[in-house]
Amino acid sequence: MVATHTSTQAAYFITQQSQAVPSCCWSRWRAVIESLYANGLTPLQLVESCGFSYAMVVRYALGLSSNGGAVSVFASDTFYGWVALAAARHLLHGGASVNIFTLPNCKHEGQGPMAHLLPPLVSDGASKITWEDPRKFGHVLATVEGSHNVLCGLSDANRSYLPWLESFVAFMNESAIPVHAVGTPLGLSPDGEALGVGFLYASSTLSLGLPLDVLNAHPEIIGRHYLCDLLWGLTHYHELGYRGDPLFAEQPVIRLSCCDG
Repeated sequence: MVATHTSTQAAYFITQQSQAVPSCCWSRWRAVIESLYANGLTPLQLVESCGFSYAMVVRYALGLSSNGGAVSVFASDTFYGWVALAAARHLLHGGASVNIFTLPNCKHEGQGPMAHLLPPLVSDGASKITWEDPRKFGHVLATVEGSHNVLCGLSDANRSYLPWLESFVAFMNESAIPVHAVGTPLGLSPDGEALGVGFLYASSTLSLGLPLDVLNAHPEIIGRHYLCDLLWGLTHYHELGYRGDPLFAEQPVIRLSCCDG
C-alpha cells in the first residue's frame, strides 16, 4: 500500500496524521547508521529501539498480547537479524514461546551483537536451532508449522544466504502463518537488485528510521507497513527530505500508507 512515482520524483508515504514521509535508498540509509555509530551510539542501542517496536507489531498480530503465543524467528548475523532477536526477547518475556533459527555464519561468541543477543534468549527459555543445510528445510517444518507468527530478519542484500532464502520463501508463501518482515520482505533486496528467489508475501513490514525506496516497486508484498524509531535526530530526517514535526513524539511505531490514500 505505497505509492509509485517516476524516477524524477521523490517517493512519499503518509502517516495516520497525514504527515508525508519520504523514502530513501539503501546506501543513504546505511550512511545514516554509520554516522550514528561515529557519534557514539552502538549497534545494540539502535537494535533495541527497533526490537521494541517490532515486538509491538507482532503483539498486535497475536491479538494484542504475546502471552501464550508461539513465535519462530529467523535471524542472520546482520542488523535485520539483530532486530528480530531483540524483538524475540520482548515477546519471550511477555509469555510467548520462542524458537530461533540462525544461519551457520552467525557469531555466537566474541563481542559482536549476536553474542549479546542470543545468550539471554536461550537462558530465559528460547530454543535455538542452527539451520545448517539449505537443502534440509524439512527438519524445521514441524516447529514453524506450530507457530502463530514468524519473524523474519534475513532480507539484507547478503547473497550468501540465497540457498536458504529460496526454501524459506517457497514454504512460507504456501503457509497460512503470518510473516513479519524487517526492512523488506524476502526476495525484495533492500539495494534494489533482484535476488532471484521469488517474493515472500509478508503480513507486515517494519521500516527502520525511514522506509526504503525499493518498497515502492512492489506494494503488494509488504502487507501492513509500519515505521519505527531508529534514534535518528530530526536533523537526519531533514537531510533526507522530511519536513514535518518529529515523527515519534507520541509513540515509537507508526502506520504508513500510500500517499494517495
